[in-house]
Amino acid sequence: MLPNLTTDQDGAGAVPIAIDGDRLHRRLLIGCLCDEIVLLLLDGLGTSAGWIATEPLGTLFDLDLEDGLGSWFQATQTFMAGVTLWLIALVRRGPRGRLGWPLLAVFFLTMSADDGAAIHERIGAAADSLLERLFAPSGLFPGSGGCWSDFPVGTGF
Repeated sequence: MLPNLTTDQDGAGAVPIAIDGDRLHRRLLIGCLCDEIVLLLLDGLGTSAGWIATEPLGTLFDLDLEDGLGSWFQATQTFMAGVTLWLIALVRRGPRGRLGWPLLAVFFLTMSADDGAAIHERIGAAADSLLERLFAPSGLFPGSGGCWSDFPVGTGF
């Protein structure tokens, strides 16, 4: 417990905030696991079993799609992990771990941005288009209608 954590610097009108770390991380872990189980059940029963017949709701719960609820949940979890690592980097003092925590934070925040904005899919589509324009007329790397999935630079890599 942290009984002396307050909301303002001078102490006037401060409200103490008590945080029980053991209970907080346990509840957070159980909550995230329950959320993931609910998403899995909605995907399995709703989408795969056909209980949700309408197209907009079916695609919302489909975990295979990039624009569904599962992808949003993953991007949010990755973002929160990045923010947590960044806070650890700010609090961490001393020579050990001075570079590691910020690097991990940047990695997780970058992954979150990629999941949320589909950056690697857009780069892959641009690379496919560029490779098709460059190499398809020469017949060097024959593709089928712009699909460079076998080429190591394309989206299939």
